[in-house]
Amino acid sequence: EEMNITAGEFQNIMMLPGVMTIVQEAGVDVVVLADMLELICEDVAKKENGTMAFPDLVEIVLSMRGTNPATVKDCKEQIRITKTVTKQCMTEVQEELAKEFAKLRNELRNGDFGGYDAGDDDIER
Repeated sequence: EEMNITAGEFQNIMMLPGVMTIVQEAGVDVVVLADMLELICEDVAKKENGTMAFPDLVEIVLSMRGTNPATVKDCKEQIRITKTVTKQCMTEVQEELAKEFAKLRNELRNGDFGGYDAGDDDIER
């Protein structure tokens, strides 16, 4: 019977010190793997049943060995990851800007000019 694991289980397995030692001995850059865990887990969660087979886990880990030459698939994956991270960053920036603009809008509506009187000559126009 094939053993399937969830994204959370995968993350927990990969964080075990013994597993990290084995992975590192296999030539995998554990820092890169740790950085990629979230994206790998997102991919697992998108699967039909939200799990992956153990052989798939091994394949993912071994494909991250530093001695493997980069393939077109690797490049496409890197582009996908870059797009995902960029989209997340842009969303965070947009949300923060929206909050700040809302705050500024409220301050202007309420006549709250940060301690300055609208008639102050010290304010540059």
